Amino acid sequence: MFNKRTDLILLTTIDKFESVIDSLYLFDFLSGNIENNEFYQKTFIGQEPTLYFDMPPTYGLGKMLKHDTELGQLMLKLFSNYKQDLSAISDIDTNYNIKVIKKAKPYFKMGWTKFHKKHKDCYGIIRFSNIIFNDSYDRAMFYVENYKGSLDASGDIVVMRKINDKWTIEYYINQWMS
Repeated sequence: MFNKRTDLILLTTIDKFESVIDSLYLFDFLSGNIENNEFYQKTFIGQEPTLYFDMPPTYGLGKMLKHDTELGQLMLKLFSNYKQDLSAISDIDTNYNIKVIKKAKPYFKMGWTKFHKKHKDCYGIIRFSNIIFNDSYDRAMFYVENYKGSLDASGDIVVMRKINDKWTIEYYINQWMS
C-alpha cells in the first residue's frame, strides 16, 4: 500500500457514503422477504437472489452472504452509521506521520500534481467511516477510501476478524475504483 518514499498520510472522516449495494434489497434478503422486494421483482424474479450481490463490483458477495448473515447485518449497520471520531489516532504506533485533516475538499481542489508538489512524500488522502462491531466484538467493519491521484483511488468495505486477540483482514468488498 505504501512505498518507501511515503512519510505522510492525510487522514479524514467520511460523513456519508453511498454504497453500491441496495440496503433495502439487502434487508429483504436477510429477513427472508426478498420475494416481495420491488427491485427483485423487476430484475431477478425467479432467479437466485444472491445473483444481485455477485455482479460488479462486489463479485462473490452473494456467496458470502448466503453462508454469513452476520456480514450482511454489519453492512446494514454500516450503511446507517457513518461518522468516525479520529481523536484516538495518536495512539496508533506507526512509522508514518499521520495528519488528521477536517475536510479533504481543499486538498482535492488543488489538483494532484500541485498536491504532491506541496506535500512531498505524501501517500495521499485516506477517508474512514465509523467502525461497526458485532455483538461479541470479534468482528468489525468499516468503509475506507484511498486517494493518491486522479486515476488512482478506490472505496472498499473492510471486514476484520479478531482471532487470538489479533485483528486481521477477513474481506475487502470493493465499492468503486478509478
